Amino acid sequence: MGAKNLVEGLQTLMPYYDHPDGFNAGAEHDAIYAYATDRPLSKQDIERMIDLNWVQERDDYDRDFSADDYNQYEGWVKYL
Repeated sequence: MGAKNLVEGLQTLMPYYDHPDGFNAGAEHDAIYAYATDRPLSKQDIERMIDLNWVQERDDYDRDFSADDYNQYEGWVKYL
């Protein structure tokens, strides 16, 4: 995983928050959470987040997270 993917994921999300210095993030056990962004991510940044192994919570865990699963009203999670 590496800290690089964690940091790059947060940096990718920051421009999508209205107040990037005050966006909410949290940690629990082996996961880092970033709250839903104020604006939807571009297709390119969705793919970047996936490449960095960030995902969004969803009901179907029988398959890998894809850009088609993206929900602009959901936050992102990075499992460590």
